[in-house]
Amino acid sequence: MLRPSPLLVALWLAAAPVLAQSPPAASPSPPDTALTGQSLEELMTIKVDTVSGAAKREQLVTEAPSSVTVVTAHEIATYGWRTLAEVLRAQRGFYVTYDRNYAYLGARGFGRPTDYNNRVLFLVNGHRLNDNVFDAVGLGTDFPIDIQLVDRIEIIRGPGSALYGTSAFFAVVDVILKKGAALGGVEGSLESASLGTWRARGSFGASDERGHDLLLSASHLTSDGASTLHYPEYDDPVTGPGISVGADGDRASSLLASVRLGRLALEGTMVEREKHLPTGAWGTALSEPASQTIDRRAWFGATWRGDVGTTNLTVRGFYDHMRYEGTYVGEEDTYAEYSGGDWLVGELTASRRLSPRHRLTFGSEYREHLRQMQLIDRGAGPEEDNHRSRQLGVYVQDEVRLGEKVSAVLGARADYWSLDGWSAHPRLGLIVRPDADTSLKFLYGGAYRAPNAYERFYTQEDFVANPALKPETLRTGEVVAERYVGGRLRLSTSVYVTRIEKLISQVAIGDSATYANASSAHAVGAEFEAERRWVNGVLLRGSVVAQDTDDGTTHERLSNSPGMLGLFRLESPIVTRRATLALDWQYVGERHSDLGAIADAYALTNLTFRVTPRGLRGSIAASVYNLFDVSYADPVGAEFRQELIGQDGRTFSLRITLGL
Repeated sequence: MLRPSPLLVALWLAAAPVLAQSPPAASPSPPDTALTGQSLEELMTIKVDTVSGAAKREQLVTEAPSSVTVVTAHEIATYGWRTLAEVLRAQRGFYVTYDRNYAYLGARGFGRPTDYNNRVLFLVNGHRLNDNVFDAVGLGTDFPIDIQLVDRIEIIRGPGSALYGTSAFFAVVDVILKKGAALGGVEGSLESASLGTWRARGSFGASDERGHDLLLSASHLTSDGASTLHYPEYDDPVTGPGISVGADGDRASSLLASVRLGRLALEGTMVEREKHLPTGAWGTALSEPASQTIDRRAWFGATWRGDVGTTNLTVRGFYDHMRYEGTYVGEEDTYAEYSGGDWLVGELTASRRLSPRHRLTFGSEYREHLRQMQLIDRGAGPEEDNHRSRQLGVYVQDEVRLGEKVSAVLGARADYWSLDGWSAHPRLGLIVRPDADTSLKFLYGGAYRAPNAYERFYTQEDFVANPALKPETLRTGEVVAERYVGGRLRLSTSVYVTRIEKLISQVAIGDSATYANASSAHAVGAEFEAERRWVNGVLLRGSVVAQDTDDGTTHERLSNSPGMLGLFRLESPIVTRRATLALDWQYVGERHSDLGAIADAYALTNLTFRVTPRGLRGSIAASVYNLFDVSYADPVGAEFRQELIGQDGRTFSLRITLGL
């Protein structure tokens, strides 16, 4: 059961009266905008999105020094996506691996199993989400924000360490929350789905003309998971077939409170998720519901934004907490693992236009890691390892317009880690805009990922710590072309070359293992995406990605690295704009495991029908996932006896959302 922190409860209770005397500013939309919040003219036109995370200021995606995708709340609702993992796997160049405990994001052909998503930087409203023990982010039911509370998601591809420091390796993903005004009162959602799944959410949002805004929300999910799972690797002539029964359960609860008082925003959130292990991972017994992991993540903080003279300032201060508990019940051995982290974050960003052609952005970030704890208990007394560390980063980015059609971006960041010393990484970009509808970007950037506490210090009977680990480094050159044709067609092409050095990998040392800077990698890829909208509201979007990501020494393709990815999406009104049918098709090419087992290519089709009844502030959505019941599997890490883990077949979902 989720236990709210006193800070979050205090924020919740203190904020509620702020807007109690003021009616909500938002009201039900008129009939022609009720479904999407956009007029018919807007729906007929593909707009140029804006992005704030690429340069830490608002700008058009065609001006940003990156290849950018913006996912809107409308898309999330229309396609029936329920988790951040489902959103990201439906975006160009990404794929997701699921080992029936955690979901892992692959980007640009790099999807190392059990990396806990530590090579992509995740933000919520600009606040770093990656924790301070594993650098981990949960993308499934362990993500701390209910996906229905998301206003948009900014996906900024390529290295981002020049602004964000460690972990901004392959991409930066910034999740921007809705404001209370978007709810305009009380809103509830109830979902019933296959595998004994129930999801419920209750939210309240309001705003007033004084610039005050309030959003409060609580969510809970419970799922039985697959009732039986067969793993042939566990078949035994004496004990019988390797069948896991009733051990796939999932429980998650989350709270969110957000208060905006003019320029000041206060934010607190927490999630607790309990997942049972049906796969025998880490030497556990099949069909043992006591084997489970519990993940908690919380933060509380404040952000101030405003202008001081001609300089735009953003000041942040946050306290973050994570807690992990793993119980592993084997046939002969039972043990428990615990990890805990607490850290403080302070950040200052300033952006100033020095002239009509020249803008300078600079800032600093400080993180004090108060606790980075790992503990193993095998029944003979716990073995605890605890560390403290700190990090300071300073960065600058200079944007210069060289002419009417050409601009340059020059940036760099230097970081000092108490465990690693100094490192610095650049960003260079030349952006050419021959006309208002065309953008050519020539980009070069560096990134790094500092070894996390788990990789440096984790130790047990068959695993050796390596405090001497060095950061991974990456260099990428990329060319991006974007073109908008007649307001109805959007075309995007990206070609990149990437080199990774000092790649942190798990290696064997006799009968034990450790993490070492043992390898390098090389990647080349090309991505193409097209989007077309018709005047009747029909939208088509498709993308094709060809990529080759190889080991730098053996020149063999990395494990869990598909050579081809494809997407196709269709959104179409049915009779009226109040009813929409959305099809989401995803193709992932052949992959192999660390030991060479082949995961065949597969294509998934998801279908969602969504309707907004007249006179009702809300919606009803019915979804079918894996419509054609395709059988497919994902490569997994060394903690499994299996090399591939099978995924769910056809499932269903019905969700009702109502506002009062």
